[in-house]
Amino acid sequence: TKKMANDSINRSQHESSRVSFPPFRITLKNAICPVTEVAIIKEINNHYKLNLTYGRYTKTKDDEKCFLLYASTTAQFEFLMNVSNWPNKIRNVDYQLDLPMKIPTSYSIVVLNVPSQWNEHTFGNELKQRYPSIVRDVRLFVKGGRPLNKVRLDFSSYKELSSILKLRRILLDDSNTAFTIEPYQALT
Repeated sequence: TKKMANDSINRSQHESSRVSFPPFRITLKNAICPVTEVAIIKEINNHYKLNLTYGRYTKTKDDEKCFLLYASTTAQFEFLMNVSNWPNKIRNVDYQLDLPMKIPTSYSIVVLNVPSQWNEHTFGNELKQRYPSIVRDVRLFVKGGRPLNKVRLDFSSYKELSSILKLRRILLDDSNTAFTIEPYQALT
């Protein structure tokens, strides 16, 4: 029974450390006949060999139907985050793709000592020239709305992010201009 308890503890620790990925929103345009959930998943899997297994329809705020496609691995998530990887049509139907608005916190860092007078989007765009997998830049604020000298960066590639984490700094150019970074910690 001690072995069973240890197995249970190890399994729950592993499950709690798993990354939960936000869905990709697919809105099919002018579909003559309804496209099933399985048909969408099979179509994407057949083209890209991703082994996706879960998606579901939901209603939008405009009362339209859209399909939410979920990645279950880092490789799937990173592949789907690249818009150029998506097909032109799904089941011969045009569609609109909306990438996830939120990125798992494990794909984020905080850049320190970024002057609060600087525009975080301009700063982020400068960094994107060197790190193309940056998908979002957000200035951090204290309660009350005062800006901090910190900018959160979200990445679509964990490989690129991990190289930055190893250096503990992010380079704005070849090595003359660098900012200290730290892993992003969500407030609890």
